[in-house]
Formats: sequence, structure tokens, C-alpha cells
Amino acid sequence: MYHGPITKQGSSYLRWILTQVTWANIRKEPNGTVGNFYSKLKKKKGSAKAIVAASAKMLRIIYWVLKEHMPYQS
Repeated sequence: MYHGPITKQGSSYLRWILTQVTWANIRKEPNGTVGNFYSKLKKKKGSAKAIVAASAKMLRIIYWVLKEHMPYQS
């Protein structure tokens, strides 16, 4: 698994979809794992950087949910 800075490699369409999924999760569960992470980071880094970081966190959550065959719990 890649642990470096955010890059623009890969599909821009998939990055866009992941960002939209993250926004939907934040709106639905503002006090959930991703929502809290986004809120804290937004205060320090701004909205744009916070949503990218929250999207990366969401991607890791999606990966583990699929890998472990378990339901998502915020």
C-alpha cells in the first residue's frame, strides 16, 4: 500500500467519485469517523486539503471493509 503524499496518478474519474462518496459520507454522518477527521483537518489546512485527506481515509476504510467482508460502521 502506498504511504506517500497525494498524487494525481490514476484515474481522475475515480478520484472524483471517491471525493463525492466522501462528501456524501460527511453530510450523512458529520460526527462519524470521516466527518470528525474532515472537521479537524479543515480547521488546520482548509477545505480542499481536508477533503482530499478525508477521501484517502475513506479509501482505506473501503479497502478494509471489502478485504475483511464486514459491514461498514462509522
